[in-house]
Amino acid sequence: MIRSTLFTLTTATALLAAAGDRAVAAVPFTLPLAAQTAAAATVTETQISGRVGDAGARSYLHGALVRLQGSTIETRTDREGRFSLRGVPAGDHVLEVDYLGYQQQFVPVRVSPGQPASVNVQLETAGVIEQVVVRGTRDAQTRALNRQRASDNIISVVSADSIGRFPDGNVAEALSRIPGLAIARDQGEGRYVSVRGTPTEFNAVAVDGVILPAPDASTRAVDLDTIPTDVVSSLEVTKALTPDMDADSIGGHINIVTQTALDTGGPIVRAATGVGRNQLGGGRNERHALTLGRALDDERIGVLFSGSYSDTRRETDNFENVFESIDDEIFPVGVELKDYEVQRTRYALNGRLDFRPSDRTALYLSLLHSKFIDDEYRHTMILEYDGYAPGSTPAVGVATDVGVIKELRHRKVENTIDTLTFGGEHPFDRATFDFTLSWTEAEQNYPRRNYVEFELDDTPDIGYDFSRPNDPVWTTPDGARNRLNFDPDDYEFGLYQLRAADSVDRDISLATNLTLPIDAFAASGSLKFGLKARLKHKESDEDRFETENNVAGLTLDQATRDSRSSNFGIQLGNLFRRDLIRTVGPQYEADADFVSIPRRNFTADYEADQDIYAGYGMSTLDWGRTRLVSGLRVEHTRIDSDAFRFDRETDQAIPQSDSSRYTNLFPSLHLRHEYSDDLILRAAYSTALNRPNLVDVVPAVEERDRGPGRREVSRGNPDLDPTYAHNLDLMVDYYLRPFGVLSAGVFYKRLNDVIFDVTGNRPFEGDIWEVTEPENGDKGRVYGVEVNWQQGLMFLPGPLDGMGIFANYTYADSEADLPFGFGKVQLPGQSDHTVNAGIYYEDDRFDARLAYNRRSKFIDSVSLSGRDFDIYWDARAQLDLTASMRVNDSVEIFGEASNLTDSHQNRFSGSSDRVIEREGFGRVYLLGVRVNLF
Repeated sequence: MIRSTLFTLTTATALLAAAGDRAVAAVPFTLPLAAQTAAAATVTETQISGRVGDAGARSYLHGALVRLQGSTIETRTDREGRFSLRGVPAGDHVLEVDYLGYQQQFVPVRVSPGQPASVNVQLETAGVIEQVVVRGTRDAQTRALNRQRASDNIISVVSADSIGRFPDGNVAEALSRIPGLAIARDQGEGRYVSVRGTPTEFNAVAVDGVILPAPDASTRAVDLDTIPTDVVSSLEVTKALTPDMDADSIGGHINIVTQTALDTGGPIVRAATGVGRNQLGGGRNERHALTLGRALDDERIGVLFSGSYSDTRRETDNFENVFESIDDEIFPVGVELKDYEVQRTRYALNGRLDFRPSDRTALYLSLLHSKFIDDEYRHTMILEYDGYAPGSTPAVGVATDVGVIKELRHRKVENTIDTLTFGGEHPFDRATFDFTLSWTEAEQNYPRRNYVEFELDDTPDIGYDFSRPNDPVWTTPDGARNRLNFDPDDYEFGLYQLRAADSVDRDISLATNLTLPIDAFAASGSLKFGLKARLKHKESDEDRFETENNVAGLTLDQATRDSRSSNFGIQLGNLFRRDLIRTVGPQYEADADFVSIPRRNFTADYEADQDIYAGYGMSTLDWGRTRLVSGLRVEHTRIDSDAFRFDRETDQAIPQSDSSRYTNLFPSLHLRHEYSDDLILRAAYSTALNRPNLVDVVPAVEERDRGPGRREVSRGNPDLDPTYAHNLDLMVDYYLRPFGVLSAGVFYKRLNDVIFDVTGNRPFEGDIWEVTEPENGDKGRVYGVEVNWQQGLMFLPGPLDGMGIFANYTYADSEADLPFGFGKVQLPGQSDHTVNAGIYYEDDRFDARLAYNRRSKFIDSVSLSGRDFDIYWDARAQLDLTASMRVNDSVEIFGEASNLTDSHQNRFSGSSDRVIEREGFGRVYLLGVRVNLF
């Protein structure tokens, strides 16, 4: 029903918004400052509206506090610098306009009933700040801090200009600088984000407030390496939800704000280009961006286009050990030594049209298309241990009858995220109506994922030595250490395999909100109500084919090139030819023995529809410097899914269907109290949930009945409950003039029904099977402390007054009950310590920044076999340097160097000396030019 009425509702909404009502006469933004502050602005209605801008630049100020002195009436400016004060009594008043880094303005106003008017204010930068300096790093920090200061709830903001001062090519890496956030990396690049010690799936990601679907079929977490930073205006992380926000953000709600032409008062022409090198492999590294925008028709129309393209070619060293319990000791049973040759391409296109048919009505249409392509060749040597010589220990010994495999994998994955949003707002005399209609789609496509394998004829005995876990040694029978380059003539063709996979996650949503002013309980404020429908369809399809028939007569010598593989200094013979798959693949795929693998063709396939219907009511009340936001949100979830039941013994696949329904209530209460203009206390109680990954609730079943005692089944669980959280937050911020902040806060999250994958003997089909499925545990909790310090050190004598510092630290701890009384574990993704620290310097020509980021170890996956088999990512730190030199007012030259200390990334099993994966990716350099013509 809702699907069929989306168009009707949207059309009605748009017509209503476009109709407008009485126009408000606007004072041009270019009025001289003296004309606005030396004389009273005469108004004739009990409503004051206007804009706040920067007197020294063509830009408007988002987050400025506008107060009516002597009353409880205050508001904040939006991203276009607009504000509106309602319910102003007739008489003479004074508007106080406050923005960090700028001089406070006091504007006298005379109010008469019955007539509308507008007051525009231009703010001058604080006298102690050089005009040229405030345009740079400090200006970016100031704008972000003002938005945080003005917010009702607990948020963190980073602006585009600040992002540009770090060597952060994608959104995940930019978010890692924010207090309370940590990232998981893939081959050195940030991909997933954890907020305040919660799993990555616990955090919703949105673009301009519209929730994004996830490209990966196995998770709700959004691959944030797909979106480059060059198309971003700012990043906002909400850590305590209000009722007008989607509830699926236990950790935090990450909002990617795109650019608009109406953020500034003139044309926009910005460009950047840079080229560089990756240290490991010497591959090219380049990044380019362009933004064009303009406000037209006296700022009634805004048009903006931005584009971004990056390409990097790098190599990665990697080895992965496999461990098992043998005779109550944990022995290595194999290793994969991998050389990666990777090309990663990332591009995005962003367009936005803003239209104001009247001074009150605002409409917009925005589009974002972002794509990430990872084209990867993986050269692998696999050692599979069959036994151990007498005297061998887990750390040092000799593996006997070792199987040796050489494998080439060519994998290309394409992640695409698209959003199309139409929205608008219309204030009536006593109410404001807004709406958003959006279509979003995320796709992950593996067009080809090919494997070629060769097996060594012999099964030699190979020594291993893990006494230095980060620098293991393998010794061949001839005594050679870390020289596993066996004669190519001793290898035989093993197999050729082709995999293809595609997953699509598509959302359509419609949201409407109505805001009404109220006076109640000796306070002024507003009531806000809203309805939302979010309709999701997700599907996944995978196919695998292989043959062991060497129809091309391929030998290992023919398959390799004259270039040596050296993985962390371990010699692995020659690398494979990069054109191998392209040249011989068609021959194998045309062979009659090239057949599908039925198990893989069904067990990963599913379709699911998830519809969420929500409604909320929220009140905002002001008592002088105290604001209370309270309300209740209701969300009803309906999931219908299809998958297969697959029998591995008969290769039979039977379609399955299932459905689930549940309704949740989300109360919240937020308190904001200003002890002064600069000292603000925020306290909040909020609730949120994490719905299970859709792959976990579809009715997929994979069974293997090999007789009594050997019956195994893996299945989804449509009866899974979502994880529900009660959140308590307390934060104190002290804003340092002219710009800076000291803040400290504590948080506590009480979790119900945390989800884990479980394997155990349980009833299935009237018998006892070994069943693997996701299950709900009982209780869990996350708690911690978050502190932040940012300050420009302008009190220092020149030229040291150009220095500034930034530092934040988050401590988190967690605990959750495993299902069936298996004990307690930390939550996946929770690091005890997360640190950012740095120092910068800026004067009228030069800017430099040294930034340090570290997160301590965290669990990647939990094992029910015992804590020795829990998989952790080890602690890792990274040091980055950026610098730029201004040639003139429009051009600057910049340089970036990331991972200066060449830090590596480890995973381990149970203990850090049991390394299961080590990865090295080297330093990255970039040199370029930025141009800002207006």
